[in-house]
Amino acid sequence: MKNQLNSSKAFLETWIKHFSNDHNLCKFEVFPNINFVETKKNLMYQMLGGTMAPAVYYNLDPVKSQDLIKKVMILYNIPSYYEIAPQNIPLDNRFKCKVVKEYQGYLCNLKNIGNVESYLKEKLSAKALKNFKTRKKRLEKCFDISYVSHDQNIDRQTFNLIFSKFKILLKKKFDEKKEYFESLKPKIWDFNHELVYNLLKEKSATLDVVYNGNNPISIRLIYHFGKISHAITPVYDRNYAKFGLGTVGLIKSIEYCLDRGSEKFDLGKGEYGYKKNWTDEIYQHEHHIYYDNSSISCKILMFGKSLKFRLIQSLRNVGFNNLYHAIRFYAIVGIKKKDKKVSLSDIEDIVEINLEGNEKVDFLDSKNAPLMKGVVEFIYSSQEHYSKISIFKSKSNRRYYIRGERKQVCLTL
Repeated sequence: MKNQLNSSKAFLETWIKHFSNDHNLCKFEVFPNINFVETKKNLMYQMLGGTMAPAVYYNLDPVKSQDLIKKVMILYNIPSYYEIAPQNIPLDNRFKCKVVKEYQGYLCNLKNIGNVESYLKEKLSAKALKNFKTRKKRLEKCFDISYVSHDQNIDRQTFNLIFSKFKILLKKKFDEKKEYFESLKPKIWDFNHELVYNLLKEKSATLDVVYNGNNPISIRLIYHFGKISHAITPVYDRNYAKFGLGTVGLIKSIEYCLDRGSEKFDLGKGEYGYKKNWTDEIYQHEHHIYYDNSSISCKILMFGKSLKFRLIQSLRNVGFNNLYHAIRFYAIVGIKKKDKKVSLSDIEDIVEINLEGNEKVDFLDSKNAPLMKGVVEFIYSSQEHYSKISIFKSKSNRRYYIRGERKQVCLTL
């Protein structure tokens, strides 16, 4: 029996604490490693957690197939790399399984990779590898960069600080995409906050963090079950994008996975360019609907569910989901003010400007967040350490003056 999220002790106990008042928890011998919740009394049951689990493996005991009498049971997110073929399971003819294809997923096979350097050489051309190392070196030169993979030894205070920043970066990520992210709902967020901490203590998760000083600027939540590691919604501060921070964080996670002996690193659903660049296998997610074919009610429920799944996926395939997310985003979040554009212009003679007559500002303070992108761009081009940078705000206009040891610029909001 494989270890996985929805059958872990941490997931079960946390779910019961947060959601047991909303649903009845059920267990059936026909699926010995899966927990279900009842969605239609004595008729339809869905896998505990629904699509929260990144990948699900299940065992089916044909001897106990009587559990399926007059029932519909739905299992989500079955990846094709588990090679579960319902048509090969010797079930009584009374019972059927409808397989519905969903998103594609992306996988890194790490079994035969010796170290992260070998992985980089396999995936990148000599020119691209040099560019990656140059940007990473510049990031480490310009900031106080450190890398930590937090595991079961994390303390509650550190975890809360990281998860708080995780939420901020996650919200910003989906605001920029004009999408409303369901996991940010207070009830679901509280559940995930407690779940992740419990998974860390259970040695089933890590938080891979890139720090600038004490500030997390890249956070990757990784689940680990058996020899498979699963990336869950990575985030990073996009102000650092020029330094290739997203790639730096991903490569560190791959390095950690190799160190812990993971054979597969699953980057999950969703078609993003970086996934195609860094993975070597595309797999298919499926939903499996088991039902009693002799029951009219069960057949109707199965048909309705499978039709809904297929329709949703068809709309995704033609891009309708982008319009849906945009409408839902504006309906829930509302129209947000656009971020102020930042422009930088060189100052040839800093002596001509009386900086001492202007207010010095702390660009690391959250209230000065609009400045950060421009400041980081300046640091990237000047290659000066951020501690050597000073910013002054003009009292007469919307200008800011950025002064380094070798270069000065004017920043306009």
